[in-house]
Amino acid sequence: MQPVMALRATVLCMALLALLTAGCTEPDVTPEDGSAEADATPPPTEVAEEDEELRAQIELINTAVTTAQEGLADVQDADTLTAAHGGAEQTLTALLADADLPSSNGGGLLPARTTERGDATVLSDLLTETLTIAQDRGGALGTQTAELLRDPIAGDLGAWQRDAGGMVELARTSAASSTDVATLERAILDLVGEGTRALAWTFVAVDAGDLDLAQAAAERASAHLNVIEVALAELDDIDGTTEP
Repeated sequence: MQPVMALRATVLCMALLALLTAGCTEPDVTPEDGSAEADATPPPTEVAEEDEELRAQIELINTAVTTAQEGLADVQDADTLTAAHGGAEQTLTALLADADLPSSNGGGLLPARTTERGDATVLSDLLTETLTIAQDRGGALGTQTAELLRDPIAGDLGAWQRDAGGMVELARTSAASSTDVATLERAILDLVGEGTRALAWTFVAVDAGDLDLAQAAAERASAHLNVIEVALAELDDIDGTTEP
């Protein structure tokens, strides 16, 4: 009987050893979403949706700039000062989200005044809206879009965020500083941002007392917007899934 009992003891020891070994083995568990070990990279569908939202916003900027250029072309083709003023006003509405402008319903490139949360009297502007989306999006596309909003469009992005009304007034003051084109060129080039400069020249065209000045101002405003158009076109080549 002793050999049988010894065999049973050996089998029992082997079984206990197998159980202990199994208990020490870490289970192969795939971490659930949201755990520290989960992949933090957004799924492809989420990236695509964020990319699509930002590109749609960029297209709105393209549309605003195109509308502004069309107005400036009307100024340059105008036969009368009244017609020139009409084209300049179209451009102003495209460049500035100002509720006081005729036919303005928002969507202007630059804010007319600092946006206060919950203030329904302040129209939404493309600069502020696009910056928010670009910063949320991140990646190469978000980073480059935010940079484009700073340079060439706004110049001093922080100033437009802190005191949009002051920036608009600065553009108005530069535009009203003279009726001599050469003098105006020096004053307006002191402003920062191609969008800011285009806005100032548009103010000149809107308020011009003669057709020649309005057309000269429109030509210069269009040149500043051309710089923005080139920068916008460069965003088409950016892969939104890559990091900056």
